Amino acid sequence: MYPVINTDFMEDILNENKMEAEIKPEIKEVKEEIKKKDLDNSTTILILGILSLVFCWCYGFVGLVLGIIAVAMSGTPRRKYLEHPELYTESSYKNLNAGKICGIVGICIAVFAILVIIMAVMGIVALGLTGAACGL
Repeated sequence: MYPVINTDFMEDILNENKMEAEIKPEIKEVKEEIKKKDLDNSTTILILGILSLVFCWCYGFVGLVLGIIAVAMSGTPRRKYLEHPELYTESSYKNLNAGKICGIVGICIAVFAILVIIMAVMGIVALGLTGAACGL
């Protein structure tokens, strides 16, 4: 007589194999995500952009320089990401964009601060010349 085979047991084994087959693509995606690398200088650009916002109020010159450096440095890594986005992490691209935007805002505020300082100096000089002309 032939031995009786438990078919429920075999179905369980087949179901486990199907579940492993479904999990493996997810593991593969995670491994691919791990292989991605950060964009060059993305963190540096973010720090420079934030510092340009902080220092743009210090007579404008420091913030202006830091903002220009941040915006200038962001060009090459951005092009690299747009050419091959599958090689780089999305978070580093977001850091790059945030740093560039902070740099642009820092440049705008710094230019405004420099213009205000120039106008204030011109006003003080004009008041001094007017006072001297009137004999004060």
